[in-house]
Amino acid sequence: MKKSTVSVAAALILSLAVLLPCAYGAAKTKLDPTPALPAAPAEETAAQEIVIETAAAPETEPVAETALPPEPETVPETQAAPEPEAAAETPEDVSKSPLMEFLDDPFSHIQTEEPDDEVHALWEQIHESDDPFSHADPYMGVLLDHSSAVPYGDQVESSGLTFTFVEIVNGKAIVSERIAGSIAEGEMTMQDTIEEKTFAEIEVRRTDNAPLTETDRGIMFYYHRLVSGYKPADIVMCLTAEPYLVHLEYADDYCLHFLVDVTHMKMFADRTLALALTEHTIRLEGDVFTADKEGNFAFREGKISSPHALFYFDLPDSYADPAAVKEYENSHTIGTNLSKYR
Repeated sequence: MKKSTVSVAAALILSLAVLLPCAYGAAKTKLDPTPALPAAPAEETAAQEIVIETAAAPETEPVAETALPPEPETVPETQAAPEPEAAAETPEDVSKSPLMEFLDDPFSHIQTEEPDDEVHALWEQIHESDDPFSHADPYMGVLLDHSSAVPYGDQVESSGLTFTFVEIVNGKAIVSERIAGSIAEGEMTMQDTIEEKTFAEIEVRRTDNAPLTETDRGIMFYYHRLVSGYKPADIVMCLTAEPYLVHLEYADDYCLHFLVDVTHMKMFADRTLALALTEHTIRLEGDVFTADKEGNFAFREGKISSPHALFYFDLPDSYADPAAVKEYENSHTIGTNLSKYR
């Protein structure tokens, strides 16, 4: 009722606003004011326009209602609070053992002492050497004495490759020696020292004398050190795990060159020694070797299909150390029952 009253009043006011100028114009021109009557439709139009405007007002009310839904959409943002749970995992990192911290970032837990003058002098000799092995690894320094090497020349053909046992050669190697701390303690102090080493040099070429292929270069070889009378898996594990081993390699277009550390086999110099090469996935637990009555080993026929070779070699008898061997046997688990290899 109130709304219609306002509309009628507004219509009357608007009609007066329209009629007054017309009446004023008719009076001024002294014309019959009746022509101003057609303005009546404008009154209806004005009234209709006002009614339309007031009727359209309710349409704006749903707009306010449609503006409300975005508010619930913000609720998921407030529910994304699982992230603080990740922070609850950080105390576990704080409680890591020194060993785990060391394994996470070894280099930050290793201190290196300045090498002495003798090590510096050997580095100078290594840099001046023209031996490819001396420059095969920038972090490993080796100076070989080829003039006193013992040549062999034994060859084995396997899967299209020819393995050649070139020589046994002595040399000096710069190795990083632990002088304090340990991995278990989480901190270590290392220092470069010089060690006298004995190496076996081996070359691998294609049997057809063609250049090495990418497949040939991609083979990762594993070295098995064998001593007659001992179970292969045991002696390989013990001889590999304990000493600091130095292995170097390089390749040219036709040949792979390997330098294999056999220093720790010196104390067994009075026994028959052998060095086997296989693709790195071959494990000795598969009984890949056979043994004769003297305990000397050979590959079991048909056991390995990938490239492999085995070489026997000698070391001077003066290296033999029966007392050290006895102590080694007492401190390691090395089997001597070779019945499964017969």
